[in-house]
Amino acid sequence: QLSGATLGSIEPTHRQAGKTDGVEVIDIERGSAAAMAGLRKGDIIVSINRQPVKSIEDVKRAAKNSERGILLNILRGDGALFLIIR
Repeated sequence: QLSGATLGSIEPTHRQAGKTDGVEVIDIERGSAAAMAGLRKGDIIVSINRQPVKSIEDVKRAAKNSERGILLNILRGDGALFLIIR
């Protein structure tokens, strides 16, 4: 479900660095499922399907266990939002 999104550790220059745990969207492929769902470069994924994520391994584990889609809790700028990717 996250194909087209390049994920990594939160960059030290990101405004959320040191303030929160999560995984940063480093890059997003135009036209991918992740992009079509609204995921953007610089977003911080803090949970998937209500399971906190702190590493790429956490993301893989949470995404693997969902067949119908995933619910992402995202930090973007000064706000937070939920995205559903099917």
